[in-house]
Amino acid sequence: MREAKVTRIFVKFFVEDGAPLQMLVDERWTVADTMQQLADKHHIFLCEDHCIVEEFPDLYIRRIYEDHENLVENISMWVQDSPNKLHFIRRPDKYPFIDRPELYLVTEKTADLEVPPGNNWTREVKAQFVQEFFTRETVSPPELEGFLYLKSDGRKSWKKHFFVLRPSGLYYAPKGKKSSKDLQCLMNLHSNQVYTGINWAKKYKAPTDWCIAIKLTQLQMKRSQYIKYICADDEATFRKWLVGLRIAKVSQRVLIFFLLLLIRTPDDEDSDEEFPAPPPVLSRTSTPSQTEARIVPVAPAKPLRQSITSPNSSPMKQQLPPCVSPPQPFSPLSQPGTPTPKKAPPPPPPKRSDATRVVTAISPQPNHMSDLEAALARRREKIAQN
Repeated sequence: MREAKVTRIFVKFFVEDGAPLQMLVDERWTVADTMQQLADKHHIFLCEDHCIVEEFPDLYIRRIYEDHENLVENISMWVQDSPNKLHFIRRPDKYPFIDRPELYLVTEKTADLEVPPGNNWTREVKAQFVQEFFTRETVSPPELEGFLYLKSDGRKSWKKHFFVLRPSGLYYAPKGKKSSKDLQCLMNLHSNQVYTGINWAKKYKAPTDWCIAIKLTQLQMKRSQYIKYICADDEATFRKWLVGLRIAKVSQRVLIFFLLLLIRTPDDEDSDEEFPAPPPVLSRTSTPSQTEARIVPVAPAKPLRQSITSPNSSPMKQQLPPCVSPPQPFSPLSQPGTPTPKKAPPPPPPKRSDATRVVTAISPQPNHMSDLEAALARRREKIAQN
């Protein structure tokens, strides 16, 4: 009787090759659960940088869903007959601060942690620093401050203001001067979400293409007093502020779900076995305002964890790293990243164990930190052995 009351929504996901995938999504599933179900059903190689992206064409914004979010809860807030879309794609900017913590997590005010010298850290040093950063008693975002453009409410004019990021929200100086005395809270991050802009240069006459929007989560229509539009001078500044706002919003849960994803995929760094060819890589144009994409095949490679992106290089021009193969058997006749032809269907994927179901269905709580530390310790040991 209880199972009959569970809500399931028929959802269409747009993928890299343009062919949408359709699936019934359970209201109890997190985004991570949904991606795993999509991968199992359509025989797709699920990688660390796979994500679900929500796009609002009417608002000219989009964002990457965090793995712990409830997908049905998010799309239930859409207005009827809205043009909003969900994309199931790979994004190299999903975990940039885990790959390059020296560029995203270290600031001049990082005083409570021992920061290793230099800018080229080893993988072991990176893993150690990320663990220390996210396992502190109180996880605070990188304390960023600097000048950003702010769009005036109701007008297409922009003015530079001094901004400061704090755990409680984003603050700015209304007078435009570099002063921390007269700061006002522009937006708190408790009930608001962070998005990136699409084609703002044409729509809002934005000074650059590196745009960030902060809006009330439930707001689905354009209301200037509830949406704040911000622009950065360059991509490096844009990436750092986007990462800082994201950590201020979700804190430890980002790293916990990243490690759970690694635990659910085989660690093949010490194996000499051959792997199937990775799925095609999505190649994008150099600016985030353009939405056209094309598929570029890459040569098979041994799956290694490596740096994905940095603030000084555009992710739209980078190749995504090859992903690891799923634990289930896979037909050599099928193409990764696309549904298997009916003539030669691969064997169905094995059902996940009860233990795996519990891990993916329960939202992470502070008592998961022991698993987090253990996973990081295992990865450091393997790195040291190599």
